[in-house]
Amino acid sequence: MLAWLRRIIVSVGIGGFSYALMLGFMVLSVIYDKEFEPVINFAFDTGRLVTNWLDSLVAGTYWGQVAVNHLRERVNMTHVVLSIPAIIIAAIVVGIPLNWLLGGTRTAIQRIAIAVVSVPATIVLAITLFTFNAFVPELMLRFYALQMRFGRRL
Repeated sequence: MLAWLRRIIVSVGIGGFSYALMLGFMVLSVIYDKEFEPVINFAFDTGRLVTNWLDSLVAGTYWGQVAVNHLRERVNMTHVVLSIPAIIIAAIVVGIPLNWLLGGTRTAIQRIAIAVVSVPATIVLAITLFTFNAFVPELMLRFYALQMRFGRRL
């Protein structure tokens, strides 16, 4: 039970610190507009490349286009790109020491190795689910309808 509590505390610490870093990035980009312009432009261009790549990946499928258009219109990809270094910095600066202070048994190298393996695994899982949704939209619609019915019962 204490291991789960430790993991929750570490996760909240990482999340809070990465959120503070993101706020810091945004405030600095407003205060030091000229100095941070290359960073913001890089993040914006990278976010646009990701959505364009996803758009080309799902070309011709209705639900794939719906998903990419939702991503393009509702998600600020600049913040998504900027959040990646914030999360990495937070994991190193807060997550590893906090886990050690709370009695975690894994070393910092083991934690970094787990993160290095889990990020690509998460990306592969997301791409797999996204591709499945693009190729079999009818089945996914039934699954979403089932989820909605289950949600109404709760």
